[in-house]
Amino acid sequence: MLFCIAFPVAVVTSIVYIVASSVTAMAGWVPYLEILMWVSCGLSAPFILMLIYIGIASWWINRN
Repeated sequence: MLFCIAFPVAVVTSIVYIVASSVTAMAGWVPYLEILMWVSCGLSAPFILMLIYIGIASWWINRN
């Protein structure tokens, strides 16, 4: 159950960051928005990993 929530959230968040950083780079707003993007990505990475680990753990428990 948790895995079904955690995995898509992690994937969608990653895609959003990739798209947003690409758009800001193309628009030429690199210095400020790129820094903000990396900071927010760095802050959210532990949360995303936590969701993935919870999802894998719950899947493993439910499997057995």
